[in-house]
Amino acid sequence: MYKITTFVQEELEKAELKELTTQADITYLPSGFVSIKKMMQTLARLKKDWGIKILENEKQYLVEFEDSLRISIDKEHWPHFLTTVLSSNRIAVSPDCNVADLSGYLKEAQVNVLEVALQEITLRIKKMFQTSPLSDALVITNSWSSLFGVVEFSDYSAAIFRVDRVGRGQLPLGKQIEKIMDEISKSYGDDLGSLQMMASALREKTPMNTFAVFDEYDYLYGAKLVSRYRGVLLVFEVNVSMGWSTSQSIYVTDPYLLNKLGEYRDVKVIKNVVFPLGKVFSYKFLQSLRTELDISE
Repeated sequence: MYKITTFVQEELEKAELKELTTQADITYLPSGFVSIKKMMQTLARLKKDWGIKILENEKQYLVEFEDSLRISIDKEHWPHFLTTVLSSNRIAVSPDCNVADLSGYLKEAQVNVLEVALQEITLRIKKMFQTSPLSDALVITNSWSSLFGVVEFSDYSAAIFRVDRVGRGQLPLGKQIEKIMDEISKSYGDDLGSLQMMASALREKTPMNTFAVFDEYDYLYGAKLVSRYRGVLLVFEVNVSMGWSTSQSIYVTDPYLLNKLGEYRDVKVIKNVVFPLGKVFSYKFLQSLRTELDISE
């Protein structure tokens, strides 16, 4: 799959280069450096070493890279061209001035592609918080907290929204995304193939524990909220697995309340634990649970 993708990319680059260089000459202006740099990076991706000719007349220099790219530079812009396009950080010209090594441009191109891949992953992770199942888990966690209060917020082995070290609540969304991206950058910062596969996994919601940065955790998201409402101990647990499935449950200590909940059609009771019949508890059920506790007090 990767080889096919690489082949297609190379063909696209060749087509792009052909399109960019259909005119006999490209005239260089300092304001157009970004476009020239893009062309040079395209050349570098095709091969490292290029034949180069530098010609001069009364008004201009002409720089040729074999038959693929010709750049005309007015003499007033030549010093700028030398320090930018022909910068020693980007290009190395042989002593006889016949061969140009474009390794510097290749490195720049690779960095640009990696940055684009990391940007896509960041956007995918942000979107992940806004779509099911993670958004459902976050909403139900907040709903539980507002209805029953929380006396203890236990940490889970989860990659996302873990409790902070002193157990006072969830880390802010921005900090969580920043932390995840730092871990991804450290593990895959220069591995384009892995970054592209991770972006695809986030996009298609395939298991994330195939990536080392997520494999150290048991869940994508997990929360265990201990509450005491009207004197009754309740333990609400919610998690989203690495395979994107969700699980929710409520541990109840009061026998009378368990009997009442056993009559509900949208939940099932097994011993002291209540489970939703669907994937998640509805907010309406949580309100009904609170009402039952208010009545039984």
